[in-house]
Amino acid sequence: MVQTIKVLVTGASGYLGQHFVQALIGGNGNYEIYGLYQSLHSFTEGISHGCSSEGESISLHKLDITNKLEVDEFMSTYGPFNICFHLAALSSPRLCHEAPEKAKEINVPTHLFEKLRETPLVALSTDQVYCGKQAPYENSARTGPVNAYAQSKVEMEDCLLKDGDRKRPVVCLRSSIILGPLSPFADSHSTFLHFCESRNGQTTTFFTDEIRSVIAVGDVLKILLYFVKEKVINSFEQGVYNMGGSQRVSRMDIAEAVAIFIGFPTDNFYPAEKGSIVQDEKIGFASPLDISMKSHELETLVGFRFGDLSQIVKAAFQ
Repeated sequence: MVQTIKVLVTGASGYLGQHFVQALIGGNGNYEIYGLYQSLHSFTEGISHGCSSEGESISLHKLDITNKLEVDEFMSTYGPFNICFHLAALSSPRLCHEAPEKAKEINVPTHLFEKLRETPLVALSTDQVYCGKQAPYENSARTGPVNAYAQSKVEMEDCLLKDGDRKRPVVCLRSSIILGPLSPFADSHSTFLHFCESRNGQTTTFFTDEIRSVIAVGDVLKILLYFVKEKVINSFEQGVYNMGGSQRVSRMDIAEAVAIFIGFPTDNFYPAEKGSIVQDEKIGFASPLDISMKSHELETLVGFRFGDLSQIVKAAFQ
């Protein structure tokens, strides 16, 4: 008899969360999926229509992961789980800058992590943990957060990886910008690709010195599904991995790639260097310029090479 795998997904209503739930539903596994969300009620109806595969069941719960009572009630009612994917976050650097204590509370939900000490856990971190002055970053590179969002993610990693009472392993994935098709269940989440598409014929400035190793959402889903396999759940080793695509690109590179694929001119696209802007005056918080990464260790672990920009754009718009 095939074992049912109980999968907990926090941040299920987010961009990656929606895509991951969809992948689990259609993943030919025997999954019992529990999705936590804080807002965006509209996606629940979309998921109910999309859950048609035999063998899978999904249960959605509106829950404040910072509220101890809500967490305790949920865990006592529905736990334990075979694995947790922690995708929930306050991921806007601006909002984190404006409310650093709130950012820490949401991005380092210590009580939730304590309740999941006996559950293998895969947590989404960020490339912004790097300072931006020594790219491309190796997997072993030291962190150097320059804003509140990045600092909260470093603290999340430390909270999980340095917890001496944790019984099961943790993997933290330092993700670059995730790009791909629109969210499957509620289209409130678009990506930078879709912004570029919307600028057809519009005068727009794109940075040339803000460099990232953008990664396809499809590749991220393959990575997450690697960890959800039963044999991996029971054997993966604790660690931190860079999770970026195979190509270092700027915002201008992305915009031009979208225009070329869709077939519109770039005459109204103008290059600019973000480094020439006085950040305190323009955006209010520090933001690293080049945080491109090398992700060979994760590629070796999961057994495939991550895609480049042309593949990412094609997958988003084909």
